[in-house]
Amino acid sequence: FPELNLLNNPNVKFVGKENVDGKEAYAVEVTGDFISLKYLYDVETGKKIREISTTNMGGQSQVQESVIGDYKDFDGILFPLKKSQSLGPQKIEMLLSVILVQQPTKKS
Repeated sequence: FPELNLLNNPNVKFVGKENVDGKEAYAVEVTGDFISLKYLYDVETGKKIREISTTNMGGQSQVQESVIGDYKDFDGILFPLKKSQSLGPQKIEMLLSVILVQQPTKKS
């Protein structure tokens, strides 16, 4: 869960709202020396719907975009079951099929 560390990262900034496939989304950017990330969250549901990674090396940049969706609740935690990703001209779709949520152990 990368979002757990965003509040403590000085390179994170809220950049406003954007239109993503007809939906309003909050945009959060994390800048780095070589890799910058943008997370987009549906304003209505709060769910992450996009991740955009920009890698800069040797004066060249490469953008990789992931579309995230089809959330399902597992033990009170929402997990996205689908993630499609662009890798140059190729598109890869990943489907989450198994979730194991470790339950805390009880102390005696």
